[in-house]
Amino acid sequence: KIPLHASGLIVHDKTILIAGNSGAGKSTLLFHLIQNYQARFFSDDIVVMEKKGSIIQANPSFAEIKLWLDAIERFNANIIKPVHPDIKKYFVDVKSFFINKIQIPQVVFIIQTTQNTTAQFEKVTGVNKFLYLIKNVYRRNHIEILFKKNIFELVATLANQTQVYILHRPFAINNELWNEFVDSCLEQI
Repeated sequence: KIPLHASGLIVHDKTILIAGNSGAGKSTLLFHLIQNYQARFFSDDIVVMEKKGSIIQANPSFAEIKLWLDAIERFNANIIKPVHPDIKKYFVDVKSFFINKIQIPQVVFIIQTTQNTTAQFEKVTGVNKFLYLIKNVYRRNHIEILFKKNIFELVATLANQTQVYILHRPFAINNELWNEFVDSCLEQI
């Protein structure tokens, strides 16, 4: 089993992983898709991947999503409790959208922030799929020490079974740009 720094959801009958660094907007995009496109989710922030036969499965985690205060205000989300008293990040109410079921990933969006003012999408192919996916293994340096062969095999299989897109999104993004960004994401699938 290998953790991927990603959120997992089902929207438009596709199982999607949203990967990226901390602060890239994984949970924000996940919540937006839940709120506006009736998406269901099975994990926020970390998806545990497991190879079963020739398929990579994504395991469900917890029925909770953590959002920063700016995202909560943007979406008017209902706060359950703070993640930690010293930071402005909160658990939000999403239990009714949680699916506690193993999923087979079909699409991976890797979010990267940019100084540009528009969103850009890049379909990743060939060995580059593997290279981008391996960068999103959660705490890869620690995991590689214990499971180097397993990481390679699992990520290679995931790359072969999914479409991978890099989503370059503006670092500073208003509501109108955010809506355009999300619509563009969905057009890719």
